[in-house]
Amino acid sequence: MARDIELDTTILKETRGSLSQEAVAENVGISRRAYNQLEKRGTCLKTTAEKIAKFLGVTVKHLQGLERAELFSPFFCEVQHPGIDEGKPQRHLFNKDYEVVPFIKDYIDCERPFPVKDMTGGGLPEFPTGPIPSWSISPDSKEGALQIPIRNSGEQFVEFVLKELHYSQATGYVWRPMTQWPKHALGRDIRRILSSFYPEFYDNGKHIGEQTQFMVSLRVYEEVGPAKTVFLQDETLVLWFIVSLCRNMPECTVNAFSTEGGISLDLMLKQPFCNAHISITRVHTDDLSIAPFPSSWGHRIAVALELKDKPLFRKIGSSENKGLPKLSELMDCIEEVKEVYEHRRQNLKAAECRES
Repeated sequence: MARDIELDTTILKETRGSLSQEAVAENVGISRRAYNQLEKRGTCLKTTAEKIAKFLGVTVKHLQGLERAELFSPFFCEVQHPGIDEGKPQRHLFNKDYEVVPFIKDYIDCERPFPVKDMTGGGLPEFPTGPIPSWSISPDSKEGALQIPIRNSGEQFVEFVLKELHYSQATGYVWRPMTQWPKHALGRDIRRILSSFYPEFYDNGKHIGEQTQFMVSLRVYEEVGPAKTVFLQDETLVLWFIVSLCRNMPECTVNAFSTEGGISLDLMLKQPFCNAHISITRVHTDDLSIAPFPSSWGHRIAVALELKDKPLFRKIGSSENKGLPKLSELMDCIEEVKEVYEHRRQNLKAAECRES
């Protein structure tokens, strides 16, 4: 059974150009009324889309707005920062949608929240409570709006307004609804940036990162069956788990390590010889979809694993441990590890008091 696909109505109308709707409808084999509705809603059968694309001399992907190389999309970005130039809007023009993203990332990097918890306690950095960033596309798709809280400013935001321009000799530059590819690409890239700096944000009204837990998976490649999985309820338990892992793993070599969007660790064990993969991701409690994992958390975990600098081919674990521990065993060791770190933290505080 043929399935409906979605065409970009703006591109469809522009590609049709001076041709009448009747001409296209007649060639495709549908009524003018049906074609008129198609241009309004953008959905049709795949076979119909193929006939329209063939008649107009383009591909179906072009009509869907998915052929990025063929789209010349000047982008206008207006930035309003309360602390710069008395809050007057600053206007910038970019030749392509993907040129906007580094510009926005630099702004976010300047205003990103600093962790507030003392790391000597052994936990992951906590983020200050306060305004949450948000990203949205207007209902008519003509504007993208991004709000980034200004660091240490209470409820103030840097505001970005993004619009796509279209140029023709007859009309010059005019606003138009964002075509499918820029709208998809901008949303994807902005969500990725926000996820690397903030534990929560709003995406078109949806609260991302509100109710979450951490999913820890251990897979031994030589074993048949699914990966073993446990869930940790907060950030602090993640670090205790990592420390417990280092104390109870047999000696192994790090073959790959990443903190992009979570923790990914590939290990090669000597005794017993095997290859294992450990991943830690943050997921939403209701549907286990991926949730934001700020880069500062990944940095803290890398420090705990002693993998901050040149992690590849580093050794972790101890030759005194002879077998690969089960996740449940590592969980049982967390309380013991917490006691050790709490004792160490108290000794550090006592030493500081004596020095002062």
